[in-house]
Amino acid sequence: MDILLINAHCSAKTVKSSPPLGLGYLGAALLDEGHSVEIKDFCIEEYNPESVSGKKADLVGIQCQSVNLKQALEIAEVAKASGSKTIIGGHHARFNPESILHNSKFVDFVALSEGEKTIVQLAEQLDANTSDFGKVQGISYRNASGNVESTNACFHQSLDDVQIPARHLLPIQEYAEISGSTSIIASRGCSNKCGFCQAPALGNDTQRFRKPELVVDEIEQVIAEYGITGFDFYDDCFSAEKSYTLRLCDEIKKRNLEIDFNCETRIDCVDDELLRIMSEAGCKLIFFGIESGCQRILDLYSKDITLEAIRKTIKQCDELTIRSFLSFIVGLPEDDHDSITETLEFVKTLDFPMVWFQPYTPFPGTPAWNDAIESYGEPEESVVSKMFEYDLATPIFPTKYLSLEEVGEHFRNCVRYMKSKNFPPWF
Repeated sequence: MDILLINAHCSAKTVKSSPPLGLGYLGAALLDEGHSVEIKDFCIEEYNPESVSGKKADLVGIQCQSVNLKQALEIAEVAKASGSKTIIGGHHARFNPESILHNSKFVDFVALSEGEKTIVQLAEQLDANTSDFGKVQGISYRNASGNVESTNACFHQSLDDVQIPARHLLPIQEYAEISGSTSIIASRGCSNKCGFCQAPALGNDTQRFRKPELVVDEIEQVIAEYGITGFDFYDDCFSAEKSYTLRLCDEIKKRNLEIDFNCETRIDCVDDELLRIMSEAGCKLIFFGIESGCQRILDLYSKDITLEAIRKTIKQCDELTIRSFLSFIVGLPEDDHDSITETLEFVKTLDFPMVWFQPYTPFPGTPAWNDAIESYGEPEESVVSKMFEYDLATPIFPTKYLSLEEVGEHFRNCVRYMKSKNFPPWF
């Protein structure tokens, strides 16, 4: 089959251009089964409807998040008009299959889980011109009566059996010219329970790790084929399991690889020893999701960290020449004037890190999504409609104590401070 995989374009102001590894993994699985595959990333390539319709692919797979759902549906319409079957996957789609299938006649299938098995099995059914889609794992579709049916989601129990992404299908050098690095993962899933994050539900509520040797094999391959020595680990929590992270860093050091890498983790998932070993292996930047500089808010959301622990960790990072990038959320449901003011004042006392302020944005599949419906007394359809306004840079919800206008003014104050320090919008 001729298969076109697409990363939908995005209007979000804070989204970094990185290789869409998910599509790379799908591409590798499909190529292994003998299919013809092309990937289009409209986050780095200008979107042109003709670049979709002109392919006349048998199957078009579209990856999207909540922030670019509208664009993904537009692409599906173009693909469908040219005779292609369409499937949408990604964080948003997994939690809203019925809504997507009921509201868009241009989407034939929705992927519900890790997509390697799903898209290969779907291609097999379509290639055989059969419609026994109940045999495809992790999919939602309309049956002959027009009703939505879903099959059980599927997750890889062992990531060591998953082929590495087909990077040759992507303009890897173009991404590297923008960021100086490329993306890679050592694990999937997350066992933390942050109420505003989709990761726990997406990863089957557990974190699964690849063998460190295989991760470093992939790093060596990227260096050999593309000459890239900068890596962004897109794991949801890079150092969640200390023993694993130590083994991975030791493997990098053992092979004498001179690389730089960035990662994301939690304040309570690092210590002196681990930070030192990570630095020796090439860690140059760590993204920490702090969320608030008010202890009351941190306690309410069970972050299990203190302001003092934050200060200590970023000081340790600075001493090891690791940059800290701290993320804060403005407009959490329990935020009031004092808590947001305390957050900004706390940030001002920190000399070392870069900071990113993001408005509270509830995503489907998270407790925050349910809270948005219950706390604000809005029907789910109203909350869904707000997703078309998501750009990760504009407040769209009030808090229990602040109007939307007041949240907006606080957010603008935080952004003004961020701009005064010349912080980049993303690392």
